[in-house]
Amino acid sequence: MDNEISVSQLFKNVEILIDGARRSAANSINNIMCNTYYQIGKMIVEEEMKGEQRARYGAAIIKNLSEYLTEKYGRGFSTTNLKNYRKFQPVRLKITKISVAGATLVFLID
Repeated sequence: MDNEISVSQLFKNVEILIDGARRSAANSINNIMCNTYYQIGKMIVEEEMKGEQRARYGAAIIKNLSEYLTEKYGRGFSTTNLKNYRKFQPVRLKITKISVAGATLVFLID
């Protein structure tokens, strides 16, 4: 019977380890993708600032970039998404994380 408990605990420990690794991987990927989208938005804004007829020029950049990225990478790069990436630019917040008793608190400081 002790052997059954030991094997059962082994299975549970392995399950906990895998679940934690998957959560960590997902969090890392989310952070990387958020930074990537921020950088894409920054590049769009910087390119738009070079244009003389800004509104029309900006719309053309987003439309053309959307078509290019969608063809190359598939879904996820619609004009709506690219416009949302661009919206990150006016907001420059400092993110501060504090861990207390196993919980992570996130503060956005302007």
